[in-house]
Amino acid sequence: MPQYSVQVSVGTDDGFWDTTNGCFRDAGYVWMGKYSNGHEARQHGTFRFQDVQLDKRFKITQARLYLAAPSTQDVNFNLRIHLDTAADATNVVPPGCNPEDRVLTTAYGEWTSLSVDVEEDSWFYSPDFSTALQEHLDGNFVWGNALAVVCVQQDDAGSYMRAKSYEEAGATYAAWLVVDYTYRGFAGCCI
Repeated sequence: MPQYSVQVSVGTDDGFWDTTNGCFRDAGYVWMGKYSNGHEARQHGTFRFQDVQLDKRFKITQARLYLAAPSTQDVNFNLRIHLDTAADATNVVPPGCNPEDRVLTTAYGEWTSLSVDVEEDSWFYSPDFSTALQEHLDGNFVWGNALAVVCVQQDDAGSYMRAKSYEEAGATYAAWLVVDYTYRGFAGCCI
């Protein structure tokens, strides 16, 4: 089965929105989940990928984020993984930090815990959010443009997790979008 991957490539392409303190796009980590150490806040992470080469003829069979852990983590949270529906997603600067300022896919992937205990500098995958990516691909997305994956904390339950950002270590530990796909034919097409 064919696979496509693309990495966050600049610092303004990853960040998070803290419901108490606003936008963080130049932090060393992207925080996601429920933070409650000194202040109560939900944290919504966004990862933007540029020059995405996904074709409308693709049938997405799996889509996941591949993230690097800045420290040991074993936590629970309540995230929904959506995509921004814009044909060419904006970077993660205000207002692009706040998911309420983006139109998100109706479809989403559920992420309630890390599937394995992760250690510092180790890599881990998000759950599959292929239905959200397929919705976006079938909608506004244009080949070669940017797309944004937005992880939205749903409630005040659980804790938080962190992923290394581009600012932390450049391409060494920046997030990846990893997509498995097959081809689907359209009327008049020979595939």
